[in-house]
Amino acid sequence: MEWWKEQALFTRQDLIEVVTQIEKREKDLQARKQTAESEKATAESRLSKATERMDATAEPDQALREEVEARRRERATRQREIATLGDRLQRLADMKKVWEYRYRVINREATPQEMKAWADEATQMRAQCDLEHPPQMALVSDLRRELRSLEEKTAASKEAGSQVLRWLGEQKRHLENLIRLEEENGLSMEEAWRLYTRFISEIAEEQAGWRIGEWFSLLGSFLSAVWNKELTESKDNPLTVQKLITAIFLFIVGIWVSRRATRALEQRVLNRLPLPVGTASILKSLTYYLTLALATLVALKVADVPLTLFAFLGGALAIGLGFGSQHIISNFISGLILLIERPIQEGDQIEYSANNVGTVIRIGPRCTHVRTGNNIDIFIPNSFLLQNNVVNRTRTDDKVRVQVTVPVQYGSTTREVAKILRKAADDHGKVLKKPDPVVLLRNFGADGLEFQLHFWIQTLPGTDLSVVESDIRFMIDSHFREAGILMPYPQRDVHLLATEPLQVQIGSFEKETSS
Repeated sequence: MEWWKEQALFTRQDLIEVVTQIEKREKDLQARKQTAESEKATAESRLSKATERMDATAEPDQALREEVEARRRERATRQREIATLGDRLQRLADMKKVWEYRYRVINREATPQEMKAWADEATQMRAQCDLEHPPQMALVSDLRRELRSLEEKTAASKEAGSQVLRWLGEQKRHLENLIRLEEENGLSMEEAWRLYTRFISEIAEEQAGWRIGEWFSLLGSFLSAVWNKELTESKDNPLTVQKLITAIFLFIVGIWVSRRATRALEQRVLNRLPLPVGTASILKSLTYYLTLALATLVALKVADVPLTLFAFLGGALAIGLGFGSQHIISNFISGLILLIERPIQEGDQIEYSANNVGTVIRIGPRCTHVRTGNNIDIFIPNSFLLQNNVVNRTRTDDKVRVQVTVPVQYGSTTREVAKILRKAADDHGKVLKKPDPVVLLRNFGADGLEFQLHFWIQTLPGTDLSVVESDIRFMIDSHFREAGILMPYPQRDVHLLATEPLQVQIGSFEKETSS
């Protein structure tokens, strides 16, 4: 409580420094105001002479008209500068008075009657700021629009001559100075409004008997009690909120460090070594898990969290969390087995269910990321890949044998058919030359001869086996048409069993219908 009182203390020296700064600003503004009054007289003289020249000219040119307008703007700017500087000087005087009031209120040197009078006075000054500030901002907006119009006029008067451009430039300069003066005046209003509001709040708090030191003392005591609250009953080394929050913070930092360390190992070491993709993935994952486990132990040690707590929590939470987290733990352990045994690796093309084929993108701690040929991402639980049959098409290499079954009508020349099938495989660009394509006559089917064409392709990224098979079938169909080889239709023999000869009657359909 004493510390907060010392921080909130507003000494006489502090007041002297604030008043000195305000008096310095007043001195600068007074000097600017005197200069503006002197320049105002000069501006009025220049305007008078320019007006006389224009009145003496029957048809004044544009340059003379723009000069008169520039002189008018100059005089208006000086007049407004004198007025705004006067307002700001009055505002600084009020602020200096409020600072002196604040010193007496903070140091409790003011009577209740004085504080009430000062609060009323500050409320009136703040109300005046509230009344003047919106028109001030609107005036600045109008002057900015006027400046844009003047700039457009200047751009359109490029051919009017140097004198016209000169006086348009003078008008722009005076208008910019006026905008700057009005913006400074608006900022002065906002500064005074903030001081008045703060002073009114301080008086209200003091009148209500509220003490900021006592409030912070109470808050500090509450936070200290929460921070040191014991979460477990242990005389030697209890678990407190402080230890728990520290452990959580260090654990989060450990996760970040583990990810950075794993990424650095991958970029600076693993990518430079001639390692298979699966081996690099294993080393990266194991490094992450080991680093994370080490960071967890360090967090518990630094936070002084008793490790005996986990023996208690292990038995208590095992029952409650065992059923809910069994699938998560199963998938995690399955992921470790996949990384160690490596039945599948990143980049392998696998068939994980009937007619479902995809490429392994990443083996994670819970699931494996597989991308199908349709560019659909599928996340398969790791336990599914261990408990079910999974076909790895590229376990040893990226070559895959594909077979296409072709039926041919009986009576076709088998050697010619085999030649055509082999030619279709040889002509396709994605079919490998080695091993050679093979044509087999597999069976004498019920409807025709059954041939099988076996060929090998390389499963590069973007290669779709079904597309290659379709291309081969299109080519076979085209070659068969050219060679006159037909594919069979289903054939069935119908046997009629009758004890008597069948009677066949031939007649006209129309006669039978009419009869």
